[in-house]
Amino acid sequence: YLVGGDGSVYEGRRFGVTGAHTLKYNNKSVSISFIGNFTFHAPSQVMLTSAQILIDCGVSLGYIQPNYKLHGQRDANRRDCPGDAFYNLIITKSSRFGGILKPYIN
Repeated sequence: YLVGGDGSVYEGRRFGVTGAHTLKYNNKSVSISFIGNFTFHAPSQVMLTSAQILIDCGVSLGYIQPNYKLHGQRDANRRDCPGDAFYNLIITKSSRFGGILKPYIN
């Protein structure tokens, strides 16, 4: 999924279809990408709200576990995603931050 700056959600691969986003984690995760550069500024509240609605939908449909954890791609491999400002927001504002994944792919 992709979340645009206006909060629109675009479907890349629907729930239940394996993505190709994070090596070793494609078959056990759902990828939600945010359109933009979030190195210095976090996504807008409307973008975050849209993503939360999408996550809630995935939970209610049984594709996302109710006790889900949030990760940036950098938790699994050497990437900058989702950008320093966005990653800091996940770490400091979310009780669902999952941390570095194992295995971590260099």
